[in-house]
Amino acid sequence: ELEALTSRGDGAFSHLALAHTALGNRDRALEALATAVERCEGDTAYLAVEPAFDALREDARFLALLQRLRLPV
Repeated sequence: ELEALTSRGDGAFSHLALAHTALGNRDRALEALATAVERCEGDTAYLAVEPAFDALREDARFLALLQRLRLPV
């Protein structure tokens, strides 16, 4: 189960978001990214340039996460 990734420590929610994005689960991916941002996971520093999240770039929730991290939109 994908949610088992969250027990692995730092970066877990970012990895979960990657998996959900790849599977086309936009809502679940954005929920996992929001949690990653709240937990200050190091991987979130790359959200603005990580190609794996291209499918989420036009979503207002993704843009809000970038702004919250003060990353270029």
